Amino acid sequence: MTDKPELLAPAGSPETFVAAYKAGADAFYLGADDFNARKRARNFSRDELKEATLFAHRNGRRVYITLNTLLYDDEFPGIIDLLSFLEEIRIDGVIVQDLGLLAMLRDHFPALPIHASTQMFCHNSQQARYLKNAGASRIILARELSLEEIRSVAAAVPLEYEVFVHGAMCFSFSGCCLFSSYLHGDSGNRGRCRQPCRRPYDAGGGAMYPFSMKDLSASSFIGELVASGVSAFKIEGRLRNAAYVSRVVGMYRALIDGAAAGGASIRAENRAAPGQRESSGGYFRGREYNRLVAAEKAGSSGELVGEVVSVKGSELVFASESEIAKGSRLRVVDGEGKMLHEGTLLDFARPRAGLYEWKLTKRMPRASRMLIYHTGESRAFRDWPAIRREAGMHKYIPLRLEVALSATECTVRAH
Repeated sequence: MTDKPELLAPAGSPETFVAAYKAGADAFYLGADDFNARKRARNFSRDELKEATLFAHRNGRRVYITLNTLLYDDEFPGIIDLLSFLEEIRIDGVIVQDLGLLAMLRDHFPALPIHASTQMFCHNSQQARYLKNAGASRIILARELSLEEIRSVAAAVPLEYEVFVHGAMCFSFSGCCLFSSYLHGDSGNRGRCRQPCRRPYDAGGGAMYPFSMKDLSASSFIGELVASGVSAFKIEGRLRNAAYVSRVVGMYRALIDGAAAGGASIRAENRAAPGQRESSGGYFRGREYNRLVAAEKAGSSGELVGEVVSVKGSELVFASESEIAKGSRLRVVDGEGKMLHEGTLLDFARPRAGLYEWKLTKRMPRASRMLIYHTGESRAFRDWPAIRREAGMHKYIPLRLEVALSATECTVRAH
């Protein structure tokens, strides 16, 4: 019997938190309203953060908060206030990129475990040793490492290590890319990446997607990763919908349990949903460009279900031959695949068959051509009142222990 690595799921919203819990995740990583690298995600209010953490602890699970952006000096009062709140609700770990924030956590919030973000791109044992000495209790290794390099770092510097096993990949080292910042003034290091790597570029031979990485999938060699001694397997996807998270978490739950039990390997159902990107084994198996990059076609996620007919302020009218249910997650993209909006179909009307009038919460940008993709169902939000009720039943009981040691015995008294 091999020790099981932690299965760590993305929770970009309360809906995906519930989906990941039901699918068997051991832990969840999520963001607050600010200071995280996925500002386009729904994220969590402070009340929701507290409820999610209490619910997870009551059920033997863990919650990690993503504070993985670079910070300016005038933002530290806000981050200190948030850290005090996280300490109060007993969050299980803080994922950080900024070295100044790491030092603050180490010196002033010692009860909060520090997880060095993959955006610190730790890729060798010397950097791992530095981060360990700086106070990190876990390092999320760079996605650009091979299996052998992961084993080498872990053997040289004993510590908890976390690796991504599934989801989107960056063309550049995470945390080093300035592509979005250069083109749009929106930096990935501030949680605002516009993903210019997913767009087509024409160098004279027709439009191609030379920077669009295939999604990572380690499902075919999960046994080797379990045997490597890595502490946690992480699924990327805080911008993904609940249906996707449920499917992927469930798949890796079965794979990890099977590999840890030493039984026959379980066949992974890893077919991409319609419109989703191709997958590869990432850098675990090598660095060949053609194996890692899907340069010949766009990688829009979801199933194409319609086209926008008109935009009137915050109302979007689109034509579709599909039956789209209330609660569906929809994404609006322009003709080049750039995302213009993503949301849940809640406030809408159907004036006639094949036509939808969708009322949004804000004005919609216009483009010459606008397409609608169905990215999944998002109905788990109906479960949140039950999460809140169960969270309210979880209590922490203060306990004081007195330990006395002698040459012949150890005495422990609880108060």
